[in-house]
Amino acid sequence: MTADEKSPQVLSSLTFQPSIDLIDDAYAFCDQQSLELLYCNKAFREWFDVDTLHINIEQVFTSLRTDILLKRLKKRGAYTFSLELEPESNWLPKLLEISFKFVNQDGQQYIAIHAHNMTKLLEKDALIQGHSRLIEQSNRKLARLTKQLEDENLRLNAEVEVTRKLQKFLLPTMDELLKVEAMDIACFMEPAEEVGGDYYDVLQHDDGVLIAIGDVTGHGLESGMVMLMVQMGIRTLLSSNETDAGLILSALNQAIIGNVARMNADKSLSLAMLYCQNGKVRLTGQHEEIIVVRKGGQIECIDTIDLGFPIGLVDDISDFIDDSYIDLQPGDGLVLYTDGITEAENAEKQQYEMQRLCTVISKHWSHPADVICKAITDDVYQFIGEHHIYDDITLVVIKQK
Repeated sequence: MTADEKSPQVLSSLTFQPSIDLIDDAYAFCDQQSLELLYCNKAFREWFDVDTLHINIEQVFTSLRTDILLKRLKKRGAYTFSLELEPESNWLPKLLEISFKFVNQDGQQYIAIHAHNMTKLLEKDALIQGHSRLIEQSNRKLARLTKQLEDENLRLNAEVEVTRKLQKFLLPTMDELLKVEAMDIACFMEPAEEVGGDYYDVLQHDDGVLIAIGDVTGHGLESGMVMLMVQMGIRTLLSSNETDAGLILSALNQAIIGNVARMNADKSLSLAMLYCQNGKVRLTGQHEEIIVVRKGGQIECIDTIDLGFPIGLVDDISDFIDDSYIDLQPGDGLVLYTDGITEAENAEKQQYEMQRLCTVISKHWSHPADVICKAITDDVYQFIGEHHIYDDITLVVIKQK
């Protein structure tokens, strides 16, 4: 049977796509048990040089591990991987995203295969590959250190304690904050458990300052490890003189999504970056609203939903990244926070919310940053009372001198 002859068993599965041979993407079906190819459209035949059916899909995708494929399909119902071809003709794609999923048709079990041309992403990938390698090298070092810790500590409590200390060691010190001459900065972070998933950093670079804040989903050991990866990745790129927040976020995303997959963890994070220089602030990335406070205590809020995309969810976020610019005069400033503050609950299940946070900020804005920071955290904990704290609490207060 040639590839042009569609298997009768599979035709009914394609009735919802009568023009499937005219679609640019490649489609195919194979038997779930034997993994034999039962149908493929024109694009599939051309891209993978298939001229006959009833061949095992391992002959089509030579790098495919079918044991991993079946295991992932049974667990999640879908499996995706990327494949680079070496086409003889320029019109053939160079990079493909191959997706597999189970299909049940008339009591028969099949695997549907969809190949999408991702060649355009190669140019974007090439732009950030160099940065990704730096992050991968740093993360491999961190992975080796983590493995050593796991081997040396026999109990989980010991591992958690080590990670908690690492997190605190990597936070900016008071001496570092005082060296930022143009700004008065105060910070606070308290994890809900021994190890938290919140992240913030203040890094000087030449005559500018990079300030970052993020929130990894969940908390605990896995979230803490992702937080450490983010901190090391940003510091690595900045030390290589990369200050373009868009490229930093893209490279960081590629590294984090790979490491999270290795960890077999379902983790992602919001992350906003602010590059401050001579009263000019460039804001990039998606996180909570950024609170801009003017000298007299007037408050403006900047929504970051259109400035980025969560890190660690999709392979490429470069199309989602954008910038917003803020001018700070002496006495103006910024307040950065994680949702552990605005979503903190009291005994009556009421949330602290944004309005109360802004009221406290405005009331105390005439004071130094550390006084403002303490006033906010004191009010949050007074509001929570004896109620359980479910999420990490992080706050960064910045005043332009």
